[in-house]
Amino acid sequence: MSNIEYSTFCITQSTDILANILLCFRNIRINVGYKIHLRHLLVTVLLKLTCSLSKIGMCVKLCNEGKASLVVGASQSAYQRGDYEKCYLLVAPYIEADDDYRYGSIKYIAALLYYYGYGVTLNRSIASRLFTESAVLGNEDAKKHLSQHEN
Repeated sequence: MSNIEYSTFCITQSTDILANILLCFRNIRINVGYKIHLRHLLVTVLLKLTCSLSKIGMCVKLCNEGKASLVVGASQSAYQRGDYEKCYLLVAPYIEADDDYRYGSIKYIAALLYYYGYGVTLNRSIASRLFTESAVLGNEDAKKHLSQHEN
């Protein structure tokens, strides 16, 4: 077994162990000024470990998927709270991201901001482009939006 294969095996085992820990502690909360679910803390730690490994060429895809997932979750929460400026700050770095399925949901959220002028200047042409890119990347909400707003 090569070093890379062994490292991959160790990461897989660690992921399985952390997944089981998450199941055990899913309802435990830690107070740190506000409530944080322990599972979120563990996911964050795992993501940091994964992204550290990506710097040496390992787990790059997993790191990118994890980051995108966190951005989607955080931006959706900000959007639902009406904190559109924060939502935009979260999604802005990904608006021009490579066409990768991971970024479909992020582009959809950015499209909503531009479409309604939430936290940004209303710009239907940018919104249309982002809805289209998001739909091409497989986002079902973007596809639905486009089908409802066809001329």
